[in-house]
Amino acid sequence: MVMKNILLLAAAIVLSVTSLQAQESQAKVNRIYVYGGGGPALFSGLSGSLGVSAVINKKWIASIGYLDASRNASAPSDANFNKSSLTWIWGPSVIDYHPTAETKFTYLSFGRYYPATKKVSYILDGGIGLAKGQDFNYYEYNSPLKPGEVLIPGASTNYTVTETAKSSVGFIARAGMDWAFSGGAGMGIDFFYNLCTGGISDNVGLTFRLNLGYMPRNGKNALKQ
Repeated sequence: MVMKNILLLAAAIVLSVTSLQAQESQAKVNRIYVYGGGGPALFSGLSGSLGVSAVINKKWIASIGYLDASRNASAPSDANFNKSSLTWIWGPSVIDYHPTAETKFTYLSFGRYYPATKKVSYILDGGIGLAKGQDFNYYEYNSPLKPGEVLIPGASTNYTVTETAKSSVGFIARAGMDWAFSGGAGMGIDFFYNLCTGGISDNVGLTFRLNLGYMPRNGKNALKQ
């Protein structure tokens, strides 16, 4: 579903660019590309992203994106989580059953685009979107569950752990850099902060991206344009 929405948006952007050029509008789309990647997040987490970005008048960047980030869910300081031992080819390891909070965030963002050299540009943007995730609760054993809660069996030795599916409004801020190593491909890195409401976990992390699309080099005096 997410991929379908992004492909539809990409088609809409391409049609918009064609219309703008046909009308000789002052607004000019300098770059348009699809990106995807992943990286580490705080609190023993991981993140993955997918989206479409368009650069307008070499100053502005607009994006629609999808962020899937996971992290260890918040827990009482005295919670004891069950552990299991596994032996791999490279040696033994211990896995605990600390609940993992996954946040799926679909967003629209807008911000500044700063050309620096012929190949390198900087990005600073922010946006709003819909967040879907889980809210975790910890109860003394044999406590009754609330409506909508799902028991997570065997997670803790001294708490009953439950989760509830949640949806809420969320916000994202990104600071990043793009490197266009050709006219149709490039790489990027983003530092992001995803703030969510309604009991859904916030996320902070890095995303390493691969960019594919229309990505011409910047001019010689990129910063002055």
